[in-house]
Amino acid sequence: MIRIAPQRASGAVEARVEDERIRQLFRLGPVSVSTSVVVAALLTSLVYSKVPVLSIAYWWAFFLLVQAARAAMLIAYRRRPELAPTRTWGNVYFALTFLSGCSWGLTILWLYPQGSIAYQFFDVLVCMGMSAGAAQALSGVTIAYALFLLPTMLPSAVRMMTQPGELPHVTAICALVYCAAMLLVARTNQRLLSSSLRLQFVNLELAQELEALATRDVLTGLPNRLILAERLTTALRRAARAIHDVAVIFVDCDDFKRINDTLGHASGDRYLQGIACALQSAVREVDTVARLGGDEFIVLLERCGDKATVQQIVDRIRKRMAVEIDLGTKRVLPHLSIGVSCYPGDGTDGETLIRQADEAMYSVKRSGGNGVRFFGEASVLLLEHA
Repeated sequence: MIRIAPQRASGAVEARVEDERIRQLFRLGPVSVSTSVVVAALLTSLVYSKVPVLSIAYWWAFFLLVQAARAAMLIAYRRRPELAPTRTWGNVYFALTFLSGCSWGLTILWLYPQGSIAYQFFDVLVCMGMSAGAAQALSGVTIAYALFLLPTMLPSAVRMMTQPGELPHVTAICALVYCAAMLLVARTNQRLLSSSLRLQFVNLELAQELEALATRDVLTGLPNRLILAERLTTALRRAARAIHDVAVIFVDCDDFKRINDTLGHASGDRYLQGIACALQSAVREVDTVARLGGDEFIVLLERCGDKATVQQIVDRIRKRMAVEIDLGTKRVLPHLSIGVSCYPGDGTDGETLIRQADEAMYSVKRSGGNGVRFFGEASVLLLEHA
């Protein structure tokens, strides 16, 4: 039966939202890495004559190591995302994002000209610019943005606070206020992105459920009459090209009304579900089992090769129907009337094949039921347990 439990569906949607936010980090990751390298090159070119070369070398060694690790992670995720769960990939991304933020925070240690307040302010502005630019790529996941923003900005704020004079202190306070404001922005962006993704996934689930309701039988989950007609038409076209048989098996439950009347509708529903499962287990993956409605089923056999193959599958159905069906309060053996028609001998279109199979089924009913008859043949094959 096709139903979606609200709580399970909600949990599934939330998990998909979280995974999609992490995937977005990876999609925007290459731009983040390339931008970081370009800005780092510009910064070091400006302070090259103001700080020791060894300090620049230390900083670049750490910076390039982190960016290389980020690039390797992005490449690995793009090529083999199935290597780990999305959350695990996210944790690796968070760790390297934190190290990337630390690399920018370390500019205070290695790229901070001691004798030039102008260059010191410039370094603070560069860190602000990097954290502002990272907001677009990272703010969809607040924790990721915080792991970059705080190690990038806090060292600059602390260093400016230790400098003499009122202006550095005001700058440090502004940097702290900036961090708080950007975290609020990131939180808002995450909430908006999550709401948008949640709505998208909920609508997708609803569309899939509506499609299932339109194409599937609610009780058994089998394809309905609409899907059967499409598959039968397609099967006949393929059969005409490949010159092989197609068979239509019409199944009617002889004892359904008795079960409904004596054991109740719940038992009748269980019986139909049991018949559906039995038919599906007896046929091949290429075949289709559909419910027309009430107690009537159609089995569409494709790519049969010849009538002998059809006979083999019909025999499997007969044997499978020798197994009792559990109705909860009672176990019953199915009693069915089954009619079979074959393409091209019994008809060349779907409507004719279904009509001929229906006629063969009714001839079984008139003979007492619980058997199988091929259209055009007088003999009736009794079910295995008869």
